[in-house]
Amino acid sequence: MRAAPDGARAAVAQPAVTATEGAGFLGLCANARAGCPGTSSVNWVVKDTDTANTLTTAIDATGKVKVTIGGQGAATKTHFVIDVVGYYI
Repeated sequence: MRAAPDGARAAVAQPAVTATEGAGFLGLCANARAGCPGTSSVNWVVKDTDTANTLTTAIDATGKVKVTIGGQGAATKTHFVIDVVGYYI
């Protein structure tokens, strides 16, 4: 079963983070990319933050995205969920 309709090239999504540990960021890009660009989709600056954003991101041919989480050292952690609102074909 496909997650995205045939021919979809981008998704409108709402990534949200919760239970953050320290300052950090979450970035989204198409799964087929070798590496994500140095941009973020959601940022937070303190522990135990709950925050979200709405964005448009490229998706690969299977409808997947790559998630990158970073911040203050290797210990930056968070829980996240991504709601998909729609697609661009």
